[in-house]
Amino acid sequence: MVEALLYTLVVMLVIAGVGYFLSAPKYKGPVSDHFDGKRFINPGKLKAKGLPSVFKWLFTRQAAKWAYVNAPVGDKPPGRISNGLRITFINHSTFLIQVDGLNILTDPIWGERASPFSWAGPKRKRPPGTRFDDLPQIDCVLLSHNHYDHLHVSTLKRVYEKFHPKIFTVLGVKTFLEKKKIHGATEMDWWHEQQLG
Repeated sequence: MVEALLYTLVVMLVIAGVGYFLSAPKYKGPVSDHFDGKRFINPGKLKAKGLPSVFKWLFTRQAAKWAYVNAPVGDKPPGRISNGLRITFINHSTFLIQVDGLNILTDPIWGERASPFSWAGPKRKRPPGTRFDDLPQIDCVLLSHNHYDHLHVSTLKRVYEKFHPKIFTVLGVKTFLEKKKIHGATEMDWWHEQQLG
């Protein structure tokens, strides 16, 4: 029993240590109503959950059986939608939003795993709904946050090299992208707006 607890603790420490070294740089900026100088604060009484609650969930959850269906890839999207709106669900949080002549991609991931490694991490259960090579010219990429299933570096490099889009992301991510040779991102704080078009 003691051996099992010790083994679990060592595994947890290794995972936390690897996560720390692979994480994006911490944001440093002025104090605001939602940033205390070290961390962001949820509005109201919402409290962020930390790593201990993740491990508690991991060890106490009742995992549902995954019903894998090899879904077919969708049709190639049109090059542009000049008048109106078309939204194509690709996977997880990746959407192609085509509105009034603009092509916007959210949290793109075309990798086999949501991970910094090609050989480890959660593996994709089905292919993306649209092939990468079928994408139209991408004008803009929106990155919601820096988790690997939202900020997938190898996919972002492909998008950046092929389309050279404007990239809009949250505070603290631009430095990480610059280190990965993805340049020109614009960081936005809560409630900030940018003009596109």
